Amino acid sequence: MKITNFQCAMRANETGPFCRLLLSVILSTFYINAAFAGETILYTGDGVGIQIDPTTRGGYPPPYSNAIFPTLNTSLSGNKVTIDYNFDTDEPLKDVLNIYGGVSTGSGAVNDNTVLIRINTPVTHDYEIVGGYSEYGDVSRNVVTVSPDSITRGLFSGNGGYSVYGNVEENIVNANAPGSYFGGVSEYGNAVRNTVNIGIGVDNGYAVGGSTYSGAAIGNIVNLNGGNVDEASGGYGYAANENIVNLNGGTVGSLYGGRSTNDATYNVVNLNGGSVGRPGMVAHISGGAPDNSGGGAAKAIGNIVNLNGIISLLNDVTLQGVIAFIRQHALIYSPAIP
Repeated sequence: MKITNFQCAMRANETGPFCRLLLSVILSTFYINAAFAGETILYTGDGVGIQIDPTTRGGYPPPYSNAIFPTLNTSLSGNKVTIDYNFDTDEPLKDVLNIYGGVSTGSGAVNDNTVLIRINTPVTHDYEIVGGYSEYGDVSRNVVTVSPDSITRGLFSGNGGYSVYGNVEENIVNANAPGSYFGGVSEYGNAVRNTVNIGIGVDNGYAVGGSTYSGAAIGNIVNLNGGNVDEASGGYGYAANENIVNLNGGTVGSLYGGRSTNDATYNVVNLNGGSVGRPGMVAHISGGAPDNSGGGAAKAIGNIVNLNGIISLLNDVTLQGVIAFIRQHALIYSPAIP
């Protein structure tokens, strides 16, 4: 008797291992496609879709209150969230305070989500933007973009990916508004190959490619292309290895290829253009900076500062790490006017 695919699926328990295998493949394909389909959210300020106090644990873990996010613990990958409207400060409940591309409060992996922020009117709130969040799972390849149209009196805190116990890998933040930005943050896992791109609209705050409290920050990148940043670090962690900061333009107070509480190894700072320093403060340029303030013996090994272009120094600067590949120009010292 000839058995069609449908009949095979219906009679899998009767017709032997081949049909059971075929049924397994069909169902797996369905669920994989469904998982990557994701949700598309466009919020334009009507108040619909904002979650108020959505968790039962007092707002922790995320998502916090006044948040926009796809279906909790279900839509974890392939989501597209766009915030695009003029914030109405007279009706604050219509203002989102937290935006997430995907959220797992369990062990789900949160991957391949995008968050785009366009704000056209100055606002007074602070906002947290997270491309993907998981409490126990890995978070990878999420992208957060804060567009140049976003003009705000408040500050953004932007994270490409955030995990408490999992790893964060290959997340990206494109920042063009005031705030602090982190490519990926893990509290107890590793932060690997995350990227922050800083544009002309950024004013104050920090830029960190990858950050972890007790893991390793490896291969993270910060590109400073404009704006005004207090401090930039390619990676920060218990160990910081092979992280990079590229200063291409704009102004930064201090910059570090990698910072760590243990060894910092083979991190790089590339000085291609722009300015370093803050009025009244000593600036720091370091390929790798282990923290031995508590009397530890952490080492800085093989870290490099490359001087590739014209750099304006606005203050006195302390320089740590090996200077190499001086190709074109020297530093230009132009102390700030008191």
